[in-house]
Amino acid sequence: MVSVISIVNSKYSDPELNIKCARQDGEMVLETFKHLLKNEYDLCTSGCFENIKSRQLKDILEVLFQSQRKGNTVIVYFSCHGKMDGSELCLLMSDAGKEEKEGYFAVSDLQRLCQKFENKFLLIFDCCYSGGALSLANKKDIDIESNITVISSSSHWARAKYDEKGSKFSINFCEALRRLDRLGGEITVSNVVKQIKQIDQKEVNCFVNISEGKEDFVILPAGEQITIYDDKFVKTFIERLDNCVAVREMMWYSINDLPNKVKVKIFEKYFEKGCSEASWLVRRAMGNTLSSLDNGSKSEGIVHKFLDSFNWMEKCVGIVAISKSISEKRAQYLKNILCDDNSNIDLIWLSDLYLSDSDYHDIQVTLNTKLSKSVWGLIEIWDRYSGKYENLFDIISKHIEDKELIDGLSREIQLREKTRRGSLASFLYKGEKRGRTIELKKKWLLSLLYGNWRGRIECNLKGYFSNNNDSKIIDELEDAKNIPSVERRVSLFEYFENEPKHFEKYKEHIKWGLQDEHPWVRRVAILCFKNYPKEVDKSFEDKIETDIYPETFAMIINAASITLENYEEYIRGYGWAESENEAILKAVFRENKRKYM
Repeated sequence: MVSVISIVNSKYSDPELNIKCARQDGEMVLETFKHLLKNEYDLCTSGCFENIKSRQLKDILEVLFQSQRKGNTVIVYFSCHGKMDGSELCLLMSDAGKEEKEGYFAVSDLQRLCQKFENKFLLIFDCCYSGGALSLANKKDIDIESNITVISSSSHWARAKYDEKGSKFSINFCEALRRLDRLGGEITVSNVVKQIKQIDQKEVNCFVNISEGKEDFVILPAGEQITIYDDKFVKTFIERLDNCVAVREMMWYSINDLPNKVKVKIFEKYFEKGCSEASWLVRRAMGNTLSSLDNGSKSEGIVHKFLDSFNWMEKCVGIVAISKSISEKRAQYLKNILCDDNSNIDLIWLSDLYLSDSDYHDIQVTLNTKLSKSVWGLIEIWDRYSGKYENLFDIISKHIEDKELIDGLSREIQLREKTRRGSLASFLYKGEKRGRTIELKKKWLLSLLYGNWRGRIECNLKGYFSNNNDSKIIDELEDAKNIPSVERRVSLFEYFENEPKHFEKYKEHIKWGLQDEHPWVRRVAILCFKNYPKEVDKSFEDKIETDIYPETFAMIINAASITLENYEEYIRGYGWAESENEAILKAVFRENKRKYM
């Protein structure tokens, strides 16, 4: 199989850098390869990714590369600005601005990433000075074979050429592939370059460096065909789900455009295998794909199989599937979950979320659930039902007897209305929520770039750290554990995860995040402390109140991916059901696969 990935940057932080044709070029390359490769084109791991930030590029490519089978071919096309930093080519990602080296991604980092995987890589650079990437095909170590072949649209001292029709190189590159397709036979990089030179030798430059020690790079061997979407495809898809969270999530989203009968077969095979899904992100992806099935009896049967399951993880998948079409009957189904004292908090949180989006919401039903047992839950209720009920605070306060909970909600409302200018809280409460992701086909990418859930908040704290003294910063960081909003506490740790210099300076004052009462905060704090396994162990010192806080599984998966010392004993302490223990242990194993192999 061949995976084709287009990385294009059409819009930049500095508008003067915008490239109008980048998107159309990237989609043209993708569609050309899709037509050329036919059955060999890997739908699950191919796609066009637009306007990626420098710090996101490595994460996206690592996830896509990790999902490949050993020996697969991976083609990565780049359409962006390029700039030489001394002797090294740097790709300018969408966050490139007027600051020196802002948004730069060094191609040597790309080489190191490719060398981690046992695949063949064809890297195509359509950018200025792209000849500076040709050396990536050379061996860096005499004992390590090169697995990279490079095609560039310019020399390392020349600019790329494009006009209103698009990049001249990319247009001719695609035409060369189409010509070779019509001719039939083996398609190699050398053949492609020959065709490009025949098309327009004067206007278009094309430079190539084959992996050192290899004669050529075969894109498509002659005469190889498979029957696409057959039983083997379904079986292979299920087998490849034995992978990390990010890959599993992407795989479920990737099959949305497949024929309905193929998706039905995949879900039937999933049930046949009998494997519970521990990750909320993957359950959401499954539910979204399930919602794309047609209205036939077989499809309805699959949906009801999830909804009627005794396994709460499978039930979550079914709830996501019906979330965009809540009828009165389905609303009653969700209310029954909310009224059941034995319902898992993950189920309650999800059911009320989608019920509150519908015309059948009922605040009195919601207030009688476990959501009303924590400040976090009351804030969730406040956010979901504000605008739907007059005097909402009075309704809530009359129902809730616990004064501490009401005080927590009251403080959150006050902080949203007014914070002390220049304080950490003022910066945290400036951030806007991400909102819902409507476009299903791009949900995986948009979630990766902008956060995994609609309530996610991104805060830029650089102004805070550069304009306050250490004493004030330390006091406010230590006091941040008392901020009632879980989303704001999460955003603080997400900032530190992306700003390692600030994290290293202040890490001693944010260790409280590793033992935060909510697993969402603890999960992100763990990622900040990933280089400090002994500190991460502290996440296992006390249990989450799983009756009132969802997504403990995600926190455990994150922690166990860093330290494997105490997690099994920690899991046993919860007294979970066999299906829950199996799901979380399997998820941890998948995330740590390389450590076991």
